[in-house]
Amino acid sequence: MFRRVLCAVDRSEATAKVLRHAAGIAAAVGARWTVVHVSHEPPTAVREDEWRRLVADAVPYGAAYVPQPDLQIVTGPAANAILAQADHMHADLIVCGARGRGPVAGWLLGSTSRALVQAASRPVLVIPCSDIDIVTLADARAELHFGAVVAAVDFGEYNPVQLQLASGMA
Repeated sequence: MFRRVLCAVDRSEATAKVLRHAAGIAAAVGARWTVVHVSHEPPTAVREDEWRRLVADAVPYGAAYVPQPDLQIVTGPAANAILAQADHMHADLIVCGARGRGPVAGWLLGSTSRALVQAASRPVLVIPCSDIDIVTLADARAELHFGAVVAAVDFGEYNPVQLQLASGMA
């Protein structure tokens, strides 16, 4: 289903959950994954070490089946930088989080996850800031449990890819 997963993270309280979900999806389907953080500052070894610790903290100890991710710290407008990295690595899926801002704050401040969903040419999985989990990292393997899958399609367009993906997840 997916061979390359891009996990876009910031420094919000949802970061660990987004990392855990991306790691679990990559492990469950045998995909490579890359963690991408958009920064206003150039990457340094210290910042890369900080992100590597965050990834290690998000994955349970002993879950050796979870592949080690590549780490990219990029600069630029967040959605554009994430989409450019997804194109560069030929990502099959982008995983990101939603901060759960209200509609007015989202409209005033903008929303990276909304921009990704609108502009991406590949599937985007937005992890909500709720208690819902679609991934369980067990001792020996990752388990996916999507539950109900909703496929948003435009009846004015041809949608076989969206429907095939939703069918596969369901």
